Amino acid sequence: MSDLLEYLKAQKKSGINIETSTRCSLKCAQCDRANLYLDKDDKRYKDIKQRIQNGSDLSISNFKKLIGFSSSLILCGQFSDPIWWPHLEDAILLMKKYPEKKLNITTAANRPNIEWYENIFKSCNKNILWTFGIDGLSDTSMIYRQGQNSKLMFDVMLLAKKMNICFEWSFIVFDYNEHQIEDAIQFAKDNKITLVLVKTDRTKNGFSAPDKWKPDFTGTQNLIKKGVRVT
Repeated sequence: MSDLLEYLKAQKKSGINIETSTRCSLKCAQCDRANLYLDKDDKRYKDIKQRIQNGSDLSISNFKKLIGFSSSLILCGQFSDPIWWPHLEDAILLMKKYPEKKLNITTAANRPNIEWYENIFKSCNKNILWTFGIDGLSDTSMIYRQGQNSKLMFDVMLLAKKMNICFEWSFIVFDYNEHQIEDAIQFAKDNKITLVLVKTDRTKNGFSAPDKWKPDFTGTQNLIKKGVRVT
């Protein structure tokens, strides 16, 4: 029991990562959702289909309980994307009642048009941070984030900047986009955007990271000196 209490205390302080639904419009190569495109007799397809059928949307009442418990919540689905959560705008509006608490909305999928983002940004307080997963520039991110309108996502970031929305750009470094790091740094600098370069050891479905961008590599100090966060 004491171990459980200590765990709950730690979660309350550090924040809780929430899976809001089973909804996403992307087909990222290393996500379990990619199994939806396998043959219907494949066990992996059946397993993921069953997972979706058994899933449900997080209710706004349960979201309220969670934000009442923890100092911060992170909407960063391992299977879903929070922009497709039906209660996202309600949750954003609810955060105005908890100005001392934080909400991080981590998204890589996109809505059909920029007007959707403009409308939802109008509801955001300073205690909400958006993290946009764009792995490369607008001509490459969709290679991994299959189905992503990467150009729209860049437009959304620029809109967020214009509307004084708190946000950051998360760039997972793979073999296919490593050559764009310097251009990404320059774009972020020119537009005063916080860029986060993310190390990864994902090696599934033909995607991998250069050795120097795997989690155990520490030789990124020169990029940190340029004002880039590396995680």
